[in-house]
Amino acid sequence: MRAWRAIQAGEEITIDYRLNALDDWELRCACPAYNVPHVVIGHFFTLCVDLQRQYVPYAPPFVQQEYLRRYSIPGPGPEASAWEQEWPVRW
Repeated sequence: MRAWRAIQAGEEITIDYRLNALDDWELRCACPAYNVPHVVIGHFFTLCVDLQRQYVPYAPPFVQQEYLRRYSIPGPGPEASAWEQEWPVRW
């Protein structure tokens, strides 16, 4: 898990569950974070494309591999970008 910014001691943290999931599940949540009930979704590809692109380097290998498969991106090689080559994916 990574933080986008420094976290202060005692500060509440949150996670986007879609980052770590590929299965289609939803959970009705009544936590006080939003002050209203809302739905938590557990599937990476329900994120908008821009967030997928931002999150995928930090996603688990199984999510990265599915991202590459869905978007027909080749594994690291001479044609891969630097950030693709740095992914912790097992090719």
